[in-house]
Amino acid sequence: PGHRQLSEDEARRVSMIKEQFESAIKYLKVLRDSVHDAEVQRMYSVAITEAETASMWAVRATICVMAP
Repeated sequence: PGHRQLSEDEARRVSMIKEQFESAIKYLKVLRDSVHDAEVQRMYSVAITEAETASMWAVRATICVMAP
């Protein structure tokens, strides 16, 4: 499928999703970097990866729902 121009409403929703997830991911990175236990750091890294994946799916769902 090709790309299309997002409506203002879609762009606003996508922006909000990205901002919220980025805020959570940034905080998780701070927490990960504050511990010295490798296993706990790995758990934070997994959480970060999963949050990035969730953000991608949330954006895709938002765009699909709003599609004409």
